[in-house]
Amino acid sequence: MRRMRRSLALAVFGIVGASWVAAEVPRAPSGRPDLSGTYDIKTLTPLERPEQYGDRLVLADEEAVALARTAQEGRAR
Repeated sequence: MRRMRRSLALAVFGIVGASWVAAEVPRAPSGRPDLSGTYDIKTLTPLERPEQYGDRLVLADEEAVALARTAQEGRAR
């Protein structure tokens, strides 16, 4: 009985949560999420994941510092 209540609560939460998120996302006329907007090129986060990082989710501290330094030098030029 307890497992069934938990499953029901999770299902209700999932449905309510999904509808809330769907209502907040602006939509294009086609119905797809509207991703237009202003994007700042000053970020170090690329739009596509570089292949050199493979499946790793985070960079080592040294790699992050080197990446930031390289980006800063590029902007200075």
